[in-house]
Amino acid sequence: MTHTANPLYNQDTSCVMEADGAACTQADRGYAMVFFDLDGTLLSMDTSDFMHHYMGKLMRHCAGCGFDPQLTQQALMAGISAMAKDDTPATNDQVFWAAFNAAMGLDSNSDAYQRIQDMFLSFYATEFLTIGQLSEVNPHIVKAVETIKGKGYRMAVATMPMFPLDAVHARVRWAGLDPEDFEFITHYESSASVKPKLSFYQECLDKAGVSPDEALMVGNNSREDGAATQLGIDLYLITDHLIRQEGGVKLSSVKHGTSADFVTFAQSLPALN
Repeated sequence: MTHTANPLYNQDTSCVMEADGAACTQADRGYAMVFFDLDGTLLSMDTSDFMHHYMGKLMRHCAGCGFDPQLTQQALMAGISAMAKDDTPATNDQVFWAAFNAAMGLDSNSDAYQRIQDMFLSFYATEFLTIGQLSEVNPHIVKAVETIKGKGYRMAVATMPMFPLDAVHARVRWAGLDPEDFEFITHYESSASVKPKLSFYQECLDKAGVSPDEALMVGNNSREDGAATQLGIDLYLITDHLIRQEGGVKLSSVKHGTSADFVTFAQSLPALN
C-alpha cells in the first residue's frame, strides 16, 4: 500500500541550537495542574513511522473484514481533515464519523455502518497494539512523571484528541506509564477541538477547573504545544524530539530542556503534599 502522509504529522524537526538559550532545570513556582503532550513528549516514537504502520495495519485489517482499503483510507483522511477544520460544538468523534460516513456512502443506521464500527473496535483491540513495538520507554520521562505525582501534583494528558480512549490508553502504556495516574486524558469522544486551537486548551483548563496561570503544559511542538502560552499557560518544551513549526514559540522564550533536564526540573518543584 502506498503510504499517505497525515498532514497533521508532516512536520520538520531540527536540533537545539546554542541561540535557544540554556536549559531550564529549576522550577520557579508550583502549579495546580500539569498537562502533558503524548507523542514525542511522554511517548518516544517517530510519528511518521507510527502513521505509516498505523495506516498499513488498519488497511490490511479493513480488507480482511471485507471493506475496500483504498476507499476506507480516503474516508479516514476525510474524517481527520474534518476534525482539524471543525469549529462547531460537536465532539471530534461526531465530526469524524459524519465525514467518514459521507466519504464511504454509509447511512449511520445501516448494517454496513455497524460492521465498520465493529471493525475499528477489533483493530484497536488487536493489531493496533502491536505498533507499540516501535516505541521506547524513556526512563527520564517515567522518573519525571513519578516525581511530579509523588509531590502531589494533578496531571492530565493533553494529546491531540483524534483517537478513541482505548487507543490513547494503549499509547500511554507504551510510554511505560499508567493511564490511571492522570486525572483525564483527551480523546476524540471527549474533545470538541484540536491543537493548536486555543479552544482545545480552554477545554483542558475548564475540565481541570484551573486558570491559565495555575497550569503548566509539557510538550515538544513549538506551535501545537506552544499555543498554550497564548492563554497564559506556562510551557516546558522537551527537546529530545523537538518539532519547530512556523508560527510556534521561540525556544529561548520558554522553559525547555532535554528529558534529563526535565527530571531535574520536576525534582525542584515545591511539594504540595
